[in-house]
Amino acid sequence: MKVSMIGHRDCSENIRSVLKKVLTDCILQDRATVFYVGHQGAFDRIAYGVLKSLKVEFPHISFFVVLAYMPTKAEFPEDLTLFPEIVARSHPKYAILKRNQWMIEQSDLVVSYVLTSFGGAARYKQMAQKKEKRIVELSTLSDKI
Repeated sequence: MKVSMIGHRDCSENIRSVLKKVLTDCILQDRATVFYVGHQGAFDRIAYGVLKSLKVEFPHISFFVVLAYMPTKAEFPEDLTLFPEIVARSHPKYAILKRNQWMIEQSDLVVSYVLTSFGGAARYKQMAQKKEKRIVELSTLSDKI
């Protein structure tokens, strides 16, 4: 099973424990082994940190930072990054859109942290819904965990 994560650029660290619980459940219950995360904002940084810690606990999983742009400096180890061809060939104006489309298309499950019905994160969650992807919405779980 492959899992992608989408969320707001601005995100509180408080979501970390909920995200870790959800991803742990994905590994243990759904047998998820591959995870994709972007690199544009706070949610992506939190997800990256959670995935790094889960990799220690579950060495059989793989996770990748999916790039929208070729970085000018090495932000992540090369073996942890993907730069899909469809993104590389796209105009920079559309790079994030193409990257997020690619992530959603690769995934069986999308873990989402979307608080509004507008903006980029909401648009990609809607895209996942249209593609009938299974979605776990973290904002509805944070008060239950």
